[in-house]
Amino acid sequence: MAVSAVYACVTIRSQDIARCTPRLFRRDPVTGKKIKVDDHPVAKFFRRPNAYQTWFEFSEQMSAAHLLRGNAYAAIRRDGRGKLRDMIPINPDAVLVLESYDGGIFYNVNRIGLWQIAMLRDFPSSIAAEDIFH
Repeated sequence: MAVSAVYACVTIRSQDIARCTPRLFRRDPVTGKKIKVDDHPVAKFFRRPNAYQTWFEFSEQMSAAHLLRGNAYAAIRRDGRGKLRDMIPINPDAVLVLESYDGGIFYNVNRIGLWQIAMLRDFPSSIAAEDIFH
């Protein structure tokens, strides 16, 4: 990102992707028309994926990580009943993808800096694939 041309290209592309706001729809069984869904648990993540970022900021960060590092990761935090609470972006340089002997995928996350230490304190060092948005 120190090269101005790289910075400009990554910024333009990641902001363009972030402008494409995702939405959930369902089909009306009678008319067959699409109806926007706002009360589904996933719909809230399209507005605010975590307490400190809007969808635009989260999507821009994930897109920039993918463009610059080839991967983008976010840890999925769940409540006591297993429902999604929020998604925490992870620096792709801190992630090592591992495969267990039975074929399961795990993401070994090295906490780089105080922010990642604080945000990922509830997660084990190797996070199961179902708890990572990759």
